[in-house]
Amino acid sequence: MSHLEGTASTYTTRLCSSPKKSFAGDAHTVKMAWLTNFFRRRRHRAITRQYHVVLQDGTERTFELQRTATVQDLVEVSLLSMSVPAPYHYMFSLTVTNSSQQNPRWLRLRKTLKKELKNTEPQTKLYVTVLMYPKSHFVLEHKVVRHLLYAQVCKDLNDGRIKCTSDVMAQLTGLIAQAQLGDYSERTLQSDYMSRLNVKMSPKHERMAVEQHKLRRGLQTDSCIEEFLNMAEGLNGYGSILFDLQDEQSHPVVLGCGPNGIEVLEGNIQTLSIKWETVTIINIRYRTINFHSDTTYVSAMR
Repeated sequence: MSHLEGTASTYTTRLCSSPKKSFAGDAHTVKMAWLTNFFRRRRHRAITRQYHVVLQDGTERTFELQRTATVQDLVEVSLLSMSVPAPYHYMFSLTVTNSSQQNPRWLRLRKTLKKELKNTEPQTKLYVTVLMYPKSHFVLEHKVVRHLLYAQVCKDLNDGRIKCTSDVMAQLTGLIAQAQLGDYSERTLQSDYMSRLNVKMSPKHERMAVEQHKLRRGLQTDSCIEEFLNMAEGLNGYGSILFDLQDEQSHPVVLGCGPNGIEVLEGNIQTLSIKWETVTIINIRYRTINFHSDTTYVSAMR
């Protein structure tokens, strides 16, 4: 009640300050003034919403924006909180996990958050994700952007989106271990320390990764990240954006488009890979997209 009385008193003082007419003691005017202010604050709360965003390093932050804000607005706010320079904001977008879809859904940047998150729970988590992968990381002049790309590629590797041999996987994991944990030491690292890297491996591959970690002794973090990205950029699946589609026989397939080309996945198995240099025609008609190359032809439907 003290809050209400304080608010009413404030309005009485303001209204009574006019030299033309005094409203002191007019209980009706004071009450109407308080109600006006109350509904103004309530309306302001109604047109804003809190959005829970998971950043590249796994930390979660909450941002409050107006419901008329676009996805791009939330991306900008999230990236500024990570000190990402404005010229590199085009590389990132937001994804949301949907239990009915195999792959995360990309939010459309120009659409409003209200429309893109329709029928979702208020506590739904949005993930900052790299959308535009560079063909070479050398074009990224800022260290923070290179580290965010590295974190994203590590996640892609763990999710099985990047295809490579066991030897290459061991080398990449060894570089991750050196970058995150430093030099190998039996006194400081336990036998199962590889599990802390969140990389899915069999015991055999884990032993191979440990040997690769030992070979990287003395290598600094930035050098590890550079070597890691150099290797990853040439692998199948690097930077692929995945879309759940159907083939001409209406069988579910996943189409991946990345800086190196396109790939077709059935389940987790890659059935086709085409380099952009060999693609001659891309034809989009209604809900169907067709790729023609020198050696093959791909057709997929939404």
